Amino acid sequence: VDKSKTVAVSEYPIPKSVKQLRSFLGMCNYYRKFIQNYSKICSSLTTLLKKDVKFDWTTKQDDAFNTLKQKLTTAPILAFPDFEKEFFLSIDASDSAIDYVLGQKDHEGLEKVIAYGGRGLRDQEKRWHINHKEGLALIEAIKTFKPYIANNQFTVYTDSITVRWLNNSKYATGRLGRWSLFLQQYTFDIVHRPGTQNQNADALSRRDYPVDGQDKEYQSYDDLPEIGSLQAERKEHIAVTFEFGWENSIRIPEVLASDEAQVRDPDEMLPTRQTLYQLQRNCPDFKPIFDYKLKGLVPDEVQKARSLVAKAYHYEIIEGILYHMVSENSRKLPPGHNFIKQLCVPAVRRHDVM
Repeated sequence: VDKSKTVAVSEYPIPKSVKQLRSFLGMCNYYRKFIQNYSKICSSLTTLLKKDVKFDWTTKQDDAFNTLKQKLTTAPILAFPDFEKEFFLSIDASDSAIDYVLGQKDHEGLEKVIAYGGRGLRDQEKRWHINHKEGLALIEAIKTFKPYIANNQFTVYTDSITVRWLNNSKYATGRLGRWSLFLQQYTFDIVHRPGTQNQNADALSRRDYPVDGQDKEYQSYDDLPEIGSLQAERKEHIAVTFEFGWENSIRIPEVLASDEAQVRDPDEMLPTRQTLYQLQRNCPDFKPIFDYKLKGLVPDEVQKARSLVAKAYHYEIIEGILYHMVSENSRKLPPGHNFIKQLCVPAVRRHDVM
C-alpha cells in the first residue's frame, strides 16, 4: 500500500487531552463495524473519557491507539479503487487544518477508504474565514485525488452549507471566483452531512500536522485561471442601478458620458462613503448579508440559512460598501462586459434616489 495514502492516520499524533482523544475515537467509531472486538480494543481509551478519571497515557493506551491506527489503514477499511464505481470525498476544516478522505461504497453500500489526506493550515490561511477554509479543503481534495475523479462523476460530503454553493456561484470574485471557475471542469454533487455524521473527516482536521514552512497561499493555485473583474471597464456608457433589497431594485436608463454634461453633485443624492458604510450595516435588508459574509453567521432555521447563503453569493463587499452583482443582457453593453454593480441603498435613504 502506498504510504502516502495512509500517512494522515498512520502518523496521527498521540492525543494530549480528552478533546483530542474524543475526536480520534469519533473517527474510529465511524468505521467500527469493520473492527472486530472494537469495544474491547478501545476500552482503555474510553476510560480516559470518564469525568473523574485522570488523563494518564500509559503503554496500555498506547497499544490500543496503535492497534486502532493499524485497523484504519488496512483491509477491510482500506480498499483498492474500483474505477467502475463512483468515488466520494469527505472533507472538513478546522481553525488549524484541512482534511479529506477519498472513498467508495462496496456492494453492500458500506463506505470503504481509498486514501486519507490532510495538512495543517499555513499562517495566512489560518486568518481566512471558515467558509474559505472549507472551500480550500474541497479544492485541495480534488487536486490531490485528481487521478481518481478527473473524468468521473463523484460526490462530496461536507458539514458546511457554504461549500454546497461554491460550484454554483456566478458572481464570486477573488479567491472564491478562481475556485468556482476551477470547479467547473468537474462533475460532482455536494451533500450536506451534519458534523456528527462526518466524523471520519472531522478527526483528521483536528489533529496536529507538521509545519511545512510555507506562509503563503497554496502554491498549486498558481495554475488556476484568473477571472476578470466584474466591474466593466468602459468609458462611453454609464448604467446606474440602485439595489433596495433582495427583491427590489430601480434602474436609471443608460446615458452617454460627456465632459460638458451637467451632473448633480453625488453628495447631494447619497451619503458619504463612511455614512453609507454605517447605514448599510444597520439596514435590516442588508445586515444579514454583512453578518454572513464578514462573520459567517446564518439564521438558526435551516431553510432561511440556505436561502441567505444562496443569495449572499450575488453580493460583493467592495472597499467596505455592499453591491449586488447582476447579469446584464442588454445589447447596448460592449462585448465582454456582462455584469453590472448595483449599489445597495439603505432603507433610510431610498427616498433620495427615487
